[in-house]
Amino acid sequence: MKPAREAMNKIILFLKKLFLVATMVVMRKQWLRPVMNVGGGELKGSKKSALLIYLSTPFHLRPKHPLFWLHQNQRQCLIIAEILQNLGYIVDVADITDRNFTPRKTYDLVISHRVNHTGLEKAIGPKTIKIYLASGTNHRVRNRRVQKRLQDLRARRGCKLSPIVQDEEYMPYLHIADELIGFGNKRVMETWRQNFSGMSYPFNNYGIFNRTNIKRNFKEARNNFLFFGSRQQVAKGLDLLLEVFSKLPNHNLHVCSAYAAEKDFCNCYKEELFRTENIHAHGFVDIRGSVFRELLNICAFVIHPSASEGSPGSVIHAVSAGLVPILSKESGVDVDGFGFLLKDARLNTISKTVQKLATLKTADLLRLSARARKAGRTHFSETAFRKRLTQILKTIFNKHKSRGK
Repeated sequence: MKPAREAMNKIILFLKKLFLVATMVVMRKQWLRPVMNVGGGELKGSKKSALLIYLSTPFHLRPKHPLFWLHQNQRQCLIIAEILQNLGYIVDVADITDRNFTPRKTYDLVISHRVNHTGLEKAIGPKTIKIYLASGTNHRVRNRRVQKRLQDLRARRGCKLSPIVQDEEYMPYLHIADELIGFGNKRVMETWRQNFSGMSYPFNNYGIFNRTNIKRNFKEARNNFLFFGSRQQVAKGLDLLLEVFSKLPNHNLHVCSAYAAEKDFCNCYKEELFRTENIHAHGFVDIRGSVFRELLNICAFVIHPSASEGSPGSVIHAVSAGLVPILSKESGVDVDGFGFLLKDARLNTISKTVQKLATLKTADLLRLSARARKAGRTHFSETAFRKRLTQILKTIFNKHKSRGK
């Protein structure tokens, strides 16, 4: 990329982000308002009601609002509500952060992303089907894994970083929930067994580049690796990658994340992030912009040695564009046939894997990339997300259909 063009793109992105953040601050209270009877009107012949406790913001936005591009969960809330309506439910929505929301009735179904149901007691009756919606690994497991990463970093480099925000570990809703559904694979769902004894149903996240025509020169792209994340760099393994690639001058690491918001991290890795020729720090990029599109063209791999995930959207975006994934087992994505799982998160393991995969034949890379694109269309698409979630909910409702009688 030309330096002048790259600098201009960063300025434009910064201004867009600043405007979006300012808008979010001004509109936050309005966007957090609960939504009663999504879409309006009564469903003919239906007396069933559902309460979805996740995100209320997307129900207050116009269809093409920029927030829908920040994270898939905005649109996914709309999809969940739509599926419930198609299954015969009148749907109310409350935001997970809205602790002032007070239910006015008892619901036939409650799907909640909150692990604490204090204040929601009236919504839940003896016949209510109660589902917990998990966005990834068990909170207790995740917290321990992330803490271990911070301790390891301090032992390696002597950098004591600010504690990463921990997930709430007091989870009483799980004690009364009938079922658990969540983002990730079976490995992710297994982590919930220590707190939940019922059935759990995993489903995949989805990407947006399934129909994008991207052409790569794999002879050059084989040496380009993309790290694509957002916050909490140590939790996602960026520290490990910076240490590995700083010693692999013939292999390029392109970093797209919000590392700039973590000053202590940047101070600890200022040499690797900003002064190492083969490490390119792009900052937080717009997935609709030319910078990210160009990175998808020049990279062959997306690498993500995270400590804890649940089908991370950033990785799924890259996979749907044909990048070959190199992931930790804890990322919660099954990559059979189109990607690679790291045996562990040790520096030596990551280094050897990077060097080995960069020597793959062009024909093998083409085949893996095509399989990744296919997986994006079949297993990690919005259509697949809708189909899988509908199937899960039908299974649960059939299981509990006698409860309403």
